[in-house]
Amino acid sequence: MGFTVVTGLGPRVGSSFIMKTAKESGLPIVGDKFPEGWCVPEHNPEGYWEFPPDKLNIMETEDIKEWEGKIVKLWFPSLLKLGMTGVDKILLLRRRELSHQVKSIEKCMVDELKLPNIINQDIEGITATDILRLHYNGLEQWLSTVEKYPEILDVYTEDIDNQLDNILSFLES
Repeated sequence: MGFTVVTGLGPRVGSSFIMKTAKESGLPIVGDKFPEGWCVPEHNPEGYWEFPPDKLNIMETEDIKEWEGKIVKLWFPSLLKLGMTGVDKILLLRRRELSHQVKSIEKCMVDELKLPNIINQDIEGITATDILRLHYNGLEQWLSTVEKYPEILDVYTEDIDNQLDNILSFLES
């Protein structure tokens, strides 16, 4: 038995809502409500529930074994650092309407690009579309590293409300 990764094709896809709902449903999650230096609480007052990427840099294989049977929210490039070791299932969130995602990223990115732990230090002139492209390419690269795919549930953000029972069932199994 491994662990489940909650991720998305770029930020602003509902992953924080899923993690909060999983936690409220009593499912075991790994992640901080507001990882210091990695998020802007005002943009997501209910919490992010993410595993801070800088902690992944210092983790040992034994630490990852502690994730067994749990749900962890990770993004590119953390996923590349992790590889597929221990990944049993992936909940992949994406938006049908990318223009809405771009607008949501633009709304938040002015504050997020000021964060001290920003992953992509070369941010001069970066756009919301660039961020989406980075995530798409990074996720594709991560998924290409596997010989045998874990179980994947692919859900559109616009369908989360209708699919919530199915999502929670996937996360708890």
